[in-house]
Amino acid sequence: MFAGLTIQSATIAINYAQARIDADSVSQIAERLEDKYFQSPAPVRDENGGEVAVFQSHHGYSQIAVASGTAFLAVAFSPDWQAKHEDAVGYLVERSGLLFEAADILCDGKVTFLGVIPVGRRLWSGEDQELINVAARKWGGNPIPSELHDFSVKYSYILEDRYFCNIHIETFRTWRIGIPTLNMLRLARSNAQEKGINFTVDVNTRFSFNEDRELTVTPDLINPLIDHSFRAMTGISESLDGNAS
Repeated sequence: MFAGLTIQSATIAINYAQARIDADSVSQIAERLEDKYFQSPAPVRDENGGEVAVFQSHHGYSQIAVASGTAFLAVAFSPDWQAKHEDAVGYLVERSGLLFEAADILCDGKVTFLGVIPVGRRLWSGEDQELINVAARKWGGNPIPSELHDFSVKYSYILEDRYFCNIHIETFRTWRIGIPTLNMLRLARSNAQEKGINFTVDVNTRFSFNEDRELTVTPDLINPLIDHSFRAMTGISESLDGNAS
């Protein structure tokens, strides 16, 4: 009763030493990105009031944001790409390298952190309560409380004694929302347009930093971290097959 795994979105982030975002550095970054991204004309500020340079992809499905101490790539995969996992990986590998090019301009490439966060989904075509029970049986242990309404679990583990792998699994429902007639929306389970399970995987270099392990964060880490994150997501997704009974 589960559909196949689709990749909904992904975020790749880097941190680096504080660097000033000024017209000259933004212009240099824009020149590096111009084949694939254009700069957003609207001014953006972070929570501390610092400037954030935002670049939108020409096709509209990804953006790069560059601030004084961090930069990230955010991708929302189009429906025709969501089931093409290898294409998604290739796109992330190619585009995330641009983050390091921005870091080269801002701080001579001295990157201190790299994180990869894909979000996957499997739709469910069966009864709502059975979806919750499947998730609870798989990850919640026994006994299962009766009449569960939602299920969510988070856990973390260490990869290769170098990286954190943080997992978040949760059931979800979506509704087609009309104009509310009251001050509150009625979100009946029976009226849900879609339901299923979301998987968020976050593989990052924070463990090595916390433990004071020597780890140089370079573009060479992009492939391994993306590979780890997609392997983890695929493994979690595949573990559901055979449990929907």
